[in-house]
Amino acid sequence: MAASHRAGVIHRDLKPSNIMASAGVNLHNLKITDFGIATLTEEVFDEAARAGDLTRSTSGTVRGASPFMAPEMMFREPGENPGPAIDIWSIGAMMFKLLTGEFPFGVYLEAAVNVRNRTRKPWPVFMTSNAQFAPLARELQTIVDRCLSYDPSGRPSAADLVERCQDLCYLAVDRKVGEIDKFIQNGYSGFIDGESDTVFFSVESVYGATQPDMNANRTVCYSSFPGTPRPRAHPVIVLKS
Repeated sequence: MAASHRAGVIHRDLKPSNIMASAGVNLHNLKITDFGIATLTEEVFDEAARAGDLTRSTSGTVRGASPFMAPEMMFREPGENPGPAIDIWSIGAMMFKLLTGEFPFGVYLEAAVNVRNRTRKPWPVFMTSNAQFAPLARELQTIVDRCLSYDPSGRPSAADLVERCQDLCYLAVDRKVGEIDKFIQNGYSGFIDGESDTVFFSVESVYGATQPDMNANRTVCYSSFPGTPRPRAHPVIVLKS
């Protein structure tokens, strides 16, 4: 996105369906698509603005993008041309969804109303309740909070965002997928049947609101590190079944 903005190109419609990721759980490659949608989006919003009420538009483009759309794009007047900060808002909204599993303002008309009223969902407690994840989680929350500033001038530029993310300290180890084999120590730890071996894990290494179990929440994603007698999984995230 920083390269796009340096070239003077604003996407205007950033959302998960416009981002292609490499197969599997490891995001080695990400590509932004549908840059051409910018013209279509502008036409749709001009039509909606002329109708007098954007939130009642039946356009699939508007409905699909609204959970990630900046307020100055969502409620703009004819002739207004929002700048690159609209893409930064969209990045922040997508980061919020990735980190929490929730849309920051809801979806469809709910999103439009909540953005208008500046009513955003709070950060979930699980992000900072675990001391292992809290430092990085707080840094990410600060970045997202800035991206979701209601004042476009309060958002970082794409170049600033790149620098902030480069300064983060995080694991860059390939992820694997496995299933919980069994729990030990009264459920405090257990073993994961991995892709090539059995891996030990502690519930203290689980990130997210959902804890693994032997039923619907059995499939997990994790990184593996050397350990004795078994490799150690960290962090562990329950995958949707």
